[in-house]
Amino acid sequence: MNERLELSPASAAPVPSPVAVPAAVKPVVSVRDLRVEFKRPQTAQYYPVVNGVSFDIMRGQVVGIVGESGSGKSMTARSILKLVPKGGRLKGSVSYDGREVFDMPSGELR
Repeated sequence: MNERLELSPASAAPVPSPVAVPAAVKPVVSVRDLRVEFKRPQTAQYYPVVNGVSFDIMRGQVVGIVGESGSGKSMTARSILKLVPKGGRLKGSVSYDGREVFDMPSGELR
């Protein structure tokens, strides 16, 4: 169930390696179009710090988030558990075992 991305020499675009996953298997965690925004103190406008992240985590799968400093790795991980600092707002969808995380009470996420 490990998914690897390889670079295609012709296009240098990521190409997923084929992974046999039965159609009935559903992800334990599913993140779709995750966006995290913060309000600028001097204006009423929000600015994005995470923009359009999507991925699935299957049972037993280990996932790592890799990127440059300031690219949103920590904010992505914190957002999955609704641990965004004051002033942040979440958009998109995060589901755990088929349930929408953003709709769960905080006590249920512990």
